[in-house]
Amino acid sequence: MAPGEFDRSADDYSRRVEDATSFTGREHAFFLDAKVTALERTIARHFGPSAAPSVLDLGCGVGEISRRLDRGRRRLLGADVALGALRRARQALPRRPFVRFDGHRLPLRAGGFDLVLAVCVVHHVPPADRPGFFAEMARAVRPGGLAVVFEHNPLNPLTRYVVARCELDADAVLLGARQVRGLLTGAGLAVREREYLLFFPWTGGAWSWLEGKLRAVPLGAQYYVAAEKPGG
Repeated sequence: MAPGEFDRSADDYSRRVEDATSFTGREHAFFLDAKVTALERTIARHFGPSAAPSVLDLGCGVGEISRRLDRGRRRLLGADVALGALRRARQALPRRPFVRFDGHRLPLRAGGFDLVLAVCVVHHVPPADRPGFFAEMARAVRPGGLAVVFEHNPLNPLTRYVVARCELDADAVLLGARQVRGLLTGAGLAVREREYLLFFPWTGGAWSWLEGKLRAVPLGAQYYVAAEKPGG
């Protein structure tokens, strides 16, 4: 989707996503919260259980993930190509900075963040532009820091169904965890974790236990790959 299309969809972004996922019986927030929970586990493992790393939310959209990561002791910055989405993000988090990303070069110094995050962004990046996108993620993260990519899992048939239903994903070219791993290593990063999530649209009790047991199985609706920048 071009930046102009994201601008036009900024005011009803969540509704459009929920239209595509309504058959699961879950609101958009359920899927966002699951990703943030997985991310917080990775943060605790890599930086320590009480760490508050600085975060760049690359492709932040209207700020849904940024809002969930917002902590008084955390430095948090969002970047996106769509001005309309950035406007909504600034309304949601008026005390946090958000900057325009031209899709090629971030207006930020190198190595400025402990954690650079791209949540369900790369499938919107044209395949030919993906190496450059990952190189920019690597440039923005400090040595010893992490780049983390969440994506839709093309091996999951329900994920493919949702993407086909969602008008926001009209331009989507899905990529698997192996491709993300290759792009991260191609950018000079060392992969440390890969997990799958959202096997079920339920939480609590046996469901949460089973989700935890299945994290290595490549059939979850989404996955993430975390990679470290050498030299820390």
